[in-house]
Amino acid sequence: MRNIIKAIELIYSFHWIKEETSSFLKEKIFKNHILAIIEELKHEKLTSQEYKNVEYAINSDIFKNGIFDFFLNPNDYKINIRDLSVVLNMAIYGHSDNTLNINKLVDISVYIIKKLRVRSISCEYFKLFLEKIGKTTDFIERACDTIEIREIHKSKRLTIQTYFNIYSSDNYFEEITIYYPGEGKSWLDWTEENSLKVHVFKYDIPKGFFLYGFDYYSDIRGKIRFATRTNEKNFSILKNIRAKRLFGFNRKYAESYQ
Repeated sequence: MRNIIKAIELIYSFHWIKEETSSFLKEKIFKNHILAIIEELKHEKLTSQEYKNVEYAINSDIFKNGIFDFFLNPNDYKINIRDLSVVLNMAIYGHSDNTLNINKLVDISVYIIKKLRVRSISCEYFKLFLEKIGKTTDFIERACDTIEIREIHKSKRLTIQTYFNIYSSDNYFEEITIYYPGEGKSWLDWTEENSLKVHVFKYDIPKGFFLYGFDYYSDIRGKIRFATRTNEKNFSILKNIRAKRLFGFNRKYAESYQ
């Protein structure tokens, strides 16, 4: 194990392969830890359909290429129970007015965060990766206000706002207005009432930020093309480039959204 850790440190010291190493370790953490935690949920008090819903949510863009990817980037974001519960809800039900049983949703999120924190402490390469992006295990927050979380999930508006505020910071200058379906609606009316503004850094926006059924308008770039889960050309954030194969995968280059 020590040799593996030294190899990772050496690899990370070379700027030209740093991005590939980062992608490799993110995928390794996702497979060896996130999916393993979800597998453990089979032994919890979940129905077969509930487990399938959670499994689907964890493998969706909104989690894997959204909050999970954002957490493993060099920023000040701390993953927490409130945000995870919102992500699970949004991944399963999108922008509908339905929701999982709120208590069960909170319990599942508490379980995942608790297990993730333990694994981030016990796994050397996980802990090392966090250190390399300027984070510690304290960036996995266990404390939560369950009353606050329940109130969020009772409101479609609060659920959506909480999700997009994950990626917003007053330190970022680009303002994006997001239009979403209002309470009891499945369509956009492009009104101020059913919209929110977030401040983002475009190179730190994960793919999961763009969701089907929402419109985005940048104060710098104007209207961002309508985003769907099936047509990635509308919001290309990552583009695979044919390049020399390193460690079994291709290099990826960040590409600004249109």
